[in-house]
Amino acid sequence: MSITAIILQTFAIYFLVMGIGVITNWNILRKIVHEFQKERGLMFIMGALLTLLGSFLITIHTAWDNIPQIAASLLVWMLFAKGVMIVLFPDVLKRQTKYIFKHKNWYYAAAIIIPLLGVLCGALSILA
Repeated sequence: MSITAIILQTFAIYFLVMGIGVITNWNILRKIVHEFQKERGLMFIMGALLTLLGSFLITIHTAWDNIPQIAASLLVWMLFAKGVMIVLFPDVLKRQTKYIFKHKNWYYAAAIIIPLLGVLCGALSILA
């Protein structure tokens, strides 16, 4: 099994679980995110871990030759960027998150998009 397939399958499982979580536990998720943002040390550690994991995955997955590889590379780079954003700009991330949780339309969009991303990643992993 290729690195691309493993990365896409991992993201497929993640997106499917998170999508179901968003649909079934929206109010709990909102509280968890709110509490998480109060803990600056925990946010920093999470950002550092995401940056570390993202940079590791970037170094082992350098292929951009076909659609599954491009999708896996983009997901890995987004993971890395999220970690960097948390470490370097935590206040910007807090503002964005508050905006998202204030507007119910984001909930509906997330409830549809996140599971679809899981299905897409799963399908692309078959092609990888």
